[in-house]
Amino acid sequence: MRKYLGARCLLAGVVAVYGLVAGGSQASAIIGGRAAPEAAVKAAVPRVESDPLLANHYPTTCTGALIAPEWVLTAQHCTNKNEIQGDPYAPQGMHVKFSAAGGRAAFTDEVQAIIRMDGYQWSPGVQDVALLRLKTRVDHIQPLPILAGGSLDRMSTVRRYGYGRTAGTSDKPSSTLNVSVEGLHTWASYKSVLSRCGVDAGSGADAWVPSTGLFTFDIGQGRSAQGDSGGPVLADVGGGTLGIAGVTSATIGIDPCGAKTDTEPAEYFGISNRVDGGSRALAFIQQTTGLNLPTVGLPPAPPQNRAPLASFTWTRLAGAGNRVTLDGSASSDPDGQVTGWQWFKGGTQIAAGARPTLSLGAGTTQSVTLVVTDNQGATASTARTLSLPNRSPVITAVAPQQGSVTGSNTPTLSATAHDDDGEALQFSYRVTGPSVDVSSGWVAGSWTVPAHRLDPGTGYQWTVTAKDPVGATTSRTTSFTVAMLPTAADIVQTSTGGGYWQVDTYGAVTARGDAQVFGSLPGLGIKVNNIIGLARTPTNHGYWLVGRDGGVFAFGDAGFYGSLPGLNIRVGNIVGMAPSRTGQGYWLAGSDGGVFAFGDAGFYGSMGGKPLNAPVSAIVATPVNAGYLLAARDGGVFAFGDAGFYGSMGGKPLNAPVVDIDSTPDGHGYWMTAEDGGVFAFGNAGFYGSMAGKPLNGHVTSMSATPTGSGYLLSACDGGIFAFGDAVFRGSSPTYQCRGT
Repeated sequence: MRKYLGARCLLAGVVAVYGLVAGGSQASAIIGGRAAPEAAVKAAVPRVESDPLLANHYPTTCTGALIAPEWVLTAQHCTNKNEIQGDPYAPQGMHVKFSAAGGRAAFTDEVQAIIRMDGYQWSPGVQDVALLRLKTRVDHIQPLPILAGGSLDRMSTVRRYGYGRTAGTSDKPSSTLNVSVEGLHTWASYKSVLSRCGVDAGSGADAWVPSTGLFTFDIGQGRSAQGDSGGPVLADVGGGTLGIAGVTSATIGIDPCGAKTDTEPAEYFGISNRVDGGSRALAFIQQTTGLNLPTVGLPPAPPQNRAPLASFTWTRLAGAGNRVTLDGSASSDPDGQVTGWQWFKGGTQIAAGARPTLSLGAGTTQSVTLVVTDNQGATASTARTLSLPNRSPVITAVAPQQGSVTGSNTPTLSATAHDDDGEALQFSYRVTGPSVDVSSGWVAGSWTVPAHRLDPGTGYQWTVTAKDPVGATTSRTTSFTVAMLPTAADIVQTSTGGGYWQVDTYGAVTARGDAQVFGSLPGLGIKVNNIIGLARTPTNHGYWLVGRDGGVFAFGDAGFYGSLPGLNIRVGNIVGMAPSRTGQGYWLAGSDGGVFAFGDAGFYGSMGGKPLNAPVSAIVATPVNAGYLLAARDGGVFAFGDAGFYGSMGGKPLNAPVVDIDSTPDGHGYWMTAEDGGVFAFGNAGFYGSMAGKPLNGHVTSMSATPTGSGYLLSACDGGIFAFGDAVFRGSSPTYQCRGT
């Protein structure tokens, strides 16, 4: 009889240990089992007995397994007298009894050698394995194969075979081979059962029961008992094929913290030494026999499902609330396919599916986690922090477009813009150009340039800036040109001072007082937009109109004495015209200081080809017809012929550029006027007032002195007329749109 005598003091009153050998009155066998039905197994599982007459001890009955024609596998403690370690049987003291099989009667074979596995310890039963070499080969019985490594880990039950006692009160070995079906325990689950009563099973090689053992438990289909030691523990790999997984060593009865009896504990554990593939015992067996024993096993287990790999990208979309498209389609599964995508923010699920589109809410960063599930239920996750900075607005279109010509000098400027964050935008417009810098401030949409800010025929640059509520901005700069709309170009008084003419850039003439209209370009069906001046004849019965290209148009008693286009001279810079005293000729002046004389007008010199600090803006003839003065925009004065120089504004600061000059009746003085209505008097010219510092709807373009030299008229581009000194205001039509001051 084999017992764990006094196995650990902690087990007193809790654990009763029953040896599984059969010997004398102590012999026992599988309890609650059934007769082994498999003929092949029955033939290959013999009784292993000792001969008491030869050894002078109680007889021992155990069980073995034929693993080769001359080798039987059994428990090592069965080969020791009274199971005592260090007191072995001699080979002649043991024999093996085989049942009838293969048409042959039962027979007994003698043992010629006993080979015991190294490292055996009676308690705790480590390496309880031995081999019996038979004197006579057994060739008519098929040996039992060994269970292949890895198969046992995938099983839940095994079959234990033995010749021990078959009833709880019987003490005699069984004459037939019996089998019990028992459940498999892991070392960890076995320890957990013991721990319920505070029992420590230990660990490793010094454990009460070794952790390398094979542990079974009673599932109601029999359990091991005395006499079964050395018997095979077989595992069914399918198709009726059985393989040896272990060798029976002991039974442990456990009464978990309740009443117990020494004979019938509440729970049973079968303890076996593993001999399946990969075990130390199998290595011992193969080395001892010199045989490569056949093995059987379960079909290869399907590969363990491998977890998927979670991966995602994201695309930010336009719209409020940080709209994004999350794309988890790059997630993969190494052995299947991804079947589920779940998206989380802050532990809350926010979406499902491979490519959801959603709003993540306000914030410049958002943390998103993707959890993917494969077709076998395995999951994986990945988290990313999405950077969602405020995005600047984008301007997609502007009006007027680059290079456009607007039909008004109060154009409406607009921009089409969007903000990818879905926020409302504000706009700021700025227009710059000659003497212009005007802005809108922040507005919600378009902006109309106020009146009296822009000049017809002038190009301007404009910039629109879009701004979101956070302050991010974007700008676009372009340009436009105001069409050549009509504006008042010049004013000339009659020789009596009782009236005046005003001409616009289209060549339309307006007469006031004793001045008469002798014709105009629109009246002739002539369409131009470049008329810059008017000069009267000495009789007041005619006048000339001059264009920026040097074209001359004569009306009334004015004679035509030539023009620049008639001379095939192509220019666009003529700024003024002065008639000769006789009315039989005239001079034209260009912005470069060039002078062109026609009729009886004499040429007395020019600034053409000479460096100028500013362009020339006007010309006036002397009273005696033998000279002329040129005025530049910086206030410079250039005298030619008998014209006297009486001073200038050249080199002095001006609030606005000089646009015209006129002479006193005797030629010993002159006036100049600037765009802002400022008047500068030199020589014997008297100062009678000005519009300087006063708001104007249109900037001043010309002046005309009275015949007495004691006053003058100023004409603005909008048609407004201002009288000073003895000049008389006789009406105006300030309806033109142009730049004011």
